[in-house]
Amino acid sequence: MKKLFLTIQVLILVLISRGIAKTEIKTNIAVAEFTASNVSRVDAVAVSNFFRMGLVTTNLFNVLERNNMEMILAEQKFQMSGCTDQKCAIRMGKLLNVEKMVTGDLSHFAGIYYITCHVLDVETGRITHSEKIQCISKSDLPDKAEELAEILGKRLTGKIPPKARVVTLKSRGIITEIKDTECVIINQGKLDGVKDRNIYYIYDSVKYEKTGKIRITKVETEYSEGRIVKIYKDKPEPGQTIKYAGRHRMHSFGIMGNWAISKEGTDLGGSENRNLSGYYDVVCLSGWGFQFSVGTVEEEKERRNIGDLTNLSVAIINVEYRSFRYTASAIAKYYYNYDYSVSPYFGVGLSKAIYKYHSADYPYFPRPYHRIILNDDEKETITPVLNIGADIFSNKKIHFAIDVKGYIALQNFSGFNPSLLVPSICLGYNW
Repeated sequence: MKKLFLTIQVLILVLISRGIAKTEIKTNIAVAEFTASNVSRVDAVAVSNFFRMGLVTTNLFNVLERNNMEMILAEQKFQMSGCTDQKCAIRMGKLLNVEKMVTGDLSHFAGIYYITCHVLDVETGRITHSEKIQCISKSDLPDKAEELAEILGKRLTGKIPPKARVVTLKSRGIITEIKDTECVIINQGKLDGVKDRNIYYIYDSVKYEKTGKIRITKVETEYSEGRIVKIYKDKPEPGQTIKYAGRHRMHSFGIMGNWAISKEGTDLGGSENRNLSGYYDVVCLSGWGFQFSVGTVEEEKERRNIGDLTNLSVAIINVEYRSFRYTASAIAKYYYNYDYSVSPYFGVGLSKAIYKYHSADYPYFPRPYHRIILNDDEKETITPVLNIGADIFSNKKIHFAIDVKGYIALQNFSGFNPSLLVPSICLGYNW
């Protein structure tokens, strides 16, 4: 019986709490006519009506209808239209006997419509909340006004924390302003995922043809600045559409397949060796960059000369070996039009070099300790490097490069010229 009695008490408490929740007192609120900036007053009044309807839809407030507002104000001989400043709105709220007044503004600037609203506390006369939303098309204004009302309603009732940010992504990026001959402003920012060094194509608003390309240089919360890096047809204009094309990648690492070619004109002749090396690139926005490569770029050759075999007991085999090895390089580069899909470059740098030459005579029939070393030379030095090539898909995550390096030896080594010509195919990852 005690358990049954306790259960009944709990149910009664739940029902009472639900009844209290249902009878929760709502805030009385009224919406003044929105002011117009670079738009018609008719449009501003229409947007304020849509906003008022959006507040009603939230079911969070007691919203005073426009007709009731006009009737009450008419009795007090107060003109609703033309009440644009804060003091007037407070006076209107007191006459309407509401706790909150909402004022707003509809403006049109550089092809974008902005709806701004402020909530005034009638008792204190202070602005307690402010919100803003924007759109490109005039036909989107009704939906955006209702969306703004929903955001504001949730903010006022604590459904959205005060410090939370309501993210409203722009469905279409456009150029809103031309600052100078090289700089433009777009209507997308951090909230839309725009990042520094992003690259966008510019499209003609009518024919939707590519007219240019911009690179983002500064990102703010709701807009970004970009530099014009290419004009295909006509100069950019406000209202033109932009589309993401890639990103200026500053860092890259990958591997190079090398073909080391020597044209040394000695008895050993020329040769060709294939090997791999790794590299790391940094490319600044100015086009200047730096490459550091590690690995073996080597040309080596060995030749055996068999002497007179008429007397095998004294027959000699002469063995010659040479190696021109370059192990690490540091090169300063300049990339032309790095924001394009194909970017030629040139560079100058230094490389660590290791040269080896060995010559010895061996008996045709091996006998212990019967080797005569004629020459055994090794040298380590630093040698200059010239570099040219072309980066393909330089603004993509995966890129290729056709590269040619010339390792220029300043001195001969054991009678040889250890200079090398090294064509390479590169595959790298950009970020």
